[in-house]
Amino acid sequence: MIERGVRDGKSNEDIGRQLLYGILDPDLEKGDASQLRARARMIARTETAMIYEGAKEQAWKQSGIVKGKQWLLAAGGCEFCTALAGPQMGALRPDPIPLDAAFIGGGVPLIGTQGGKMTTWRAVRTAPLHPNCRCGTTEILIDEDVDLDMREFPG
Repeated sequence: MIERGVRDGKSNEDIGRQLLYGILDPDLEKGDASQLRARARMIARTETAMIYEGAKEQAWKQSGIVKGKQWLLAAGGCEFCTALAGPQMGALRPDPIPLDAAFIGGGVPLIGTQGGKMTTWRAVRTAPLHPNCRCGTTEILIDEDVDLDMREFPG
């Protein structure tokens, strides 16, 4: 349903509505409909972000002119994304990394800038880091004079 929605150019809102009424609708009688609507929107937003970011990374590989990538922290990014990518608070990955590298491995505990804790649910090669993540990634071109962060990160 999500893949079809992306292919058809539907918005996250439309895809969320399709999820709500195509999959979650039978549960509307069992609970709070607003919670189900919010969950459907979250699923649509997160899954479409994964599709777009993954496709972007594939295009970079195919282009032959991209050597690395860098995390783009969303304005007002959460404490976990800030810990992963932000320049403050001892960021884990503030520098560009090789195109084939992961920003952080799967199953890795992450402590946010405000002390919150989460464990990554997958090897994070592109955004999103977590459900509802608004961050992204950007490419580093071969001719850019930028050193890539070659540190191994757990995972």
